[in-house]
Amino acid sequence: TGGLVALDITLGRNGRANTSNMDGSVAVGWEENDFGQWQPVVWRNGVRMQLSENDAFVGCEEVTSDGNTVVGQSYDAATFTRIATRWTWDGSAYVQEQLGTLPGTPAEFGSSVAFGASDDGSMIVGQNLYSGFPGGASRGFIWTASGGIEDAQQFLLDRGIDVSAEMDVRGVDGISADGSTLLISGFDTATQIIKSAIVRLPVECPADTNADGLLSPADFNAWILAFNTQAPACDQNGDGACSPADFNACILNYNAGCS
Repeated sequence: TGGLVALDITLGRNGRANTSNMDGSVAVGWEENDFGQWQPVVWRNGVRMQLSENDAFVGCEEVTSDGNTVVGQSYDAATFTRIATRWTWDGSAYVQEQLGTLPGTPAEFGSSVAFGASDDGSMIVGQNLYSGFPGGASRGFIWTASGGIEDAQQFLLDRGIDVSAEMDVRGVDGISADGSTLLISGFDTATQIIKSAIVRLPVECPADTNADGLLSPADFNAWILAFNTQAPACDQNGDGACSPADFNACILNYNAGCS
């Protein structure tokens, strides 16, 4: 009702907000520096916060509904590489975590960028580029705390979803708030025309540690084996680590059952 409300930017510099959280209290995007290069910026409750200072064109692409997780791209000055990044609000500032690049990505000319995140920040999606040329080789990626950054097509295949006959996945452009649905894009394997698709991931049941489709006492023995071998099934609380705390989480997951 008060009309246009401009976001604060440094006098004389260009800037852009790419998106906002659910209630509009947090907007994310970029502002240029003195040399015209983009810097990742968050406007939180009207206060502009520059997340890093760099010599590359990087910025923020998405923010979760609560405004506490921001994803996009930051710059690694040691390797001259733009890298997919997550920033997490700690109550007073956004803490930066670079998510890495896929194997085989060349330093300086290669890059990765995050386009979306689940609302709990546990799953982040985006695109990995192997050159600095528009339309060059690229792959979609999915990042999780337990698996790190993974090729999206292989990630789907590991979960029983084989899209290779229909699409060569070059990007993962979005993810639903609960992490169950992905928006992928790539080349049609028959026509080489770029297309997009929605992928719904199968519901996982972490308490089914032996992956037999059933919940039974055998799953506790399977958890002990996973703990002793530091296997992924050990991580029952989703913190990316295998520790005794996961045993309590396993009991809670078991009692909750599988939908």
